Amino acid sequence: MKFVVVFDLDGTLVDSVELHAKAFKFAIKSLGYKNIEKLYKKYKKLTGIPSEEIIKILIPNISSNEIKKIRLLKDKYFVKNIGKIREKKKVINILKELKQKNIKIALFTSSSKKIAKMILKKFKLEKYFDYLVCREDVKNPKPNEEGLIKIMNKFKTKNLVFIGDSKYDKLAAKNAKIKFLNVKELNKEKIYKILGID
Repeated sequence: MKFVVVFDLDGTLVDSVELHAKAFKFAIKSLGYKNIEKLYKKYKKLTGIPSEEIIKILIPNISSNEIKKIRLLKDKYFVKNIGKIREKKKVINILKELKQKNIKIALFTSSSKKIAKMILKKFKLEKYFDYLVCREDVKNPKPNEEGLIKIMNKFKTKNLVFIGDSKYDKLAAKNAKIKFLNVKELNKEKIYKILGID
């Protein structure tokens, strides 16, 4: 049985959750919002869904124009500080070994294509992925299963294993009726057993 292994990006392959939250904090501070610390802490807890969705939850009745302003400032800060992100070596080593064994690998992230590609380029990971599904590629983001269905259609298989770190990743996998592995519990033995490889 051929499997496709799908990786989440933020918090799974790289330690970027904190930077996303700090970038959001910078954006709302620049725009004169109040309760910044409170909003920053709440943002961290919601990481895993797209920024726009988090902003809508944290700032009710916000206009789409204001969301755009926050998003632009947030992305600017994130890109400027991208050097502070660290890779999760253990996870990346597993990713590389899977590629050596000719396993098809996809990325499913709530980040924009621009940010995702920058992160992959920074850690020289582009060549390990056969397919990317980013924020712009779906109408319904995580925890909706649309991105995972897209990957199924691309590889013409329902045999997916999704490796992620958030409850939204887990829910997306559940909605798509596929196997989910929390990155905290990920090891070579576990993934190899699921994939049926030595």
